[in-house]
Amino acid sequence: DGRVKRIVSNCIDSGYLSDKEYAFAKKHRRRNVFATKRKAGWQRDIVGKVRRIEAGCNFFIIGVDVAKQRIYSRLDIQKPVDASGKELPKPWAGYMHLNQLCTMDYWYELTAEKITTKRRHGFPMLTWEIIANRENHKLDCEGLNLAAYMVLNAPIEAMAKQQATMRETRKQLAEKGEPAPPPEPPKQKPLIRKVSRNKGW
Repeated sequence: DGRVKRIVSNCIDSGYLSDKEYAFAKKHRRRNVFATKRKAGWQRDIVGKVRRIEAGCNFFIIGVDVAKQRIYSRLDIQKPVDASGKELPKPWAGYMHLNQLCTMDYWYELTAEKITTKRRHGFPMLTWEIIANRENHKLDCEGLNLAAYMVLNAPIEAMAKQQATMRETRKQLAEKGEPAPPPEPPKQKPLIRKVSRNKGW
């Protein structure tokens, strides 16, 4: 709709050059910059407990297996259409919208992994595996984006209702030839989950 949107949450993978990444996250803590580490495990939540660690930044663990599964399940969702094949009005629950500027290289990296079954200690286990000759940087970035969104606890249903009301209002005003009102910020919960002061891991 042409509006400029500000960045309200940002996650950094602190598995490399951790000290510098912790320092950056601490400096921009009030702007919702989080240091993160990715850990495998199908029982993990996508967003773990948010902690204020000794380095002074907000930190949490990303359950990477479940995050990738969530992304792939959303990529499988098709645009909903009616009986005539016409697209239904938005929002489309769970549908993954990607920027039109995304290239095929982006798609190749976004879909660069697959689930395989391997045996560990005699038991079969599902694990993500990179497809040969592919890189997965964009998939990692989408995982960080998903975690950055989820840690906000954003009131999506209330925001969707507000957008629907605003669209109807704009339509009615346009029919009367009157200017549309400026958008109002949604009434929402606190931006981030409660941060634990426990400095341990």
